[in-house]
Amino acid sequence: MWSLESMIRRSIELQAAQVLQNGKISAPISYEDENDKDVVGKEIDFKGNADHYPGATKIWKDAKGSEMMKDINYLANTIRKNGLTEPDQIIMGMKAYDKFFANT
Repeated sequence: MWSLESMIRRSIELQAAQVLQNGKISAPISYEDENDKDVVGKEIDFKGNADHYPGATKIWKDAKGSEMMKDINYLANTIRKNGLTEPDQIIMGMKAYDKFFANT
């Protein structure tokens, strides 16, 4: 059974992932607003730049190494342009890592 601490940690991880993926957090909360109306669920929109949440040009499951590298270069250029920093790390899941290096 999940402890309350574990549930809170997973909720924080989910919210962090949501912000990184689309700039929004969906919070499963309920409360009464200033007009005494019940509000269930709330989305917090950080109004991020759409360039910061790009999609891949092709699903990597079916992609070749050159297509994957094109996606990575696009993201790196976006970070350089908007973040004013030089990206020097990439985080991949194990399947993406294996697929990437099998095709390079």
